[in-house]
Amino acid sequence: MIRQSHCLIPSDKESASYPLRKRGGGNAVVIAVGGAPEALDAHPGTYNVLLAQKKGFIKMAMVHGPIQVQRNEKPAAEELDALHQLYMDELNKLFDEHKENYGVDKDTHLHFV
Repeated sequence: MIRQSHCLIPSDKESASYPLRKRGGGNAVVIAVGGAPEALDAHPGTYNVLLAQKKGFIKMAMVHGPIQVQRNEKPAAEELDALHQLYMDELNKLFDEHKENYGVDKDTHLHFV
């Protein structure tokens, strides 16, 4: 589900794209990529992120430009893969940079599943 202006909308491609296509700009969506399955698979001391095969949000970003990416209405698979990998690399860097501030051992790493 996606939160939209104090409400939730389905996170399927068509529903999530609707607010991004509206004229005038200023519209955004927030997607919980791992969703309920990730929450249900959460265990103390593990840092698993259900992201390795999730690329739909990357394509949506490229098509609609809701985050700072080069807009491309028909991205090639290689372009999606490269941006997806960059996203995971940057998420990993953020985790590594801040984990010790939250009591996470320095030798702990994110696992993309």
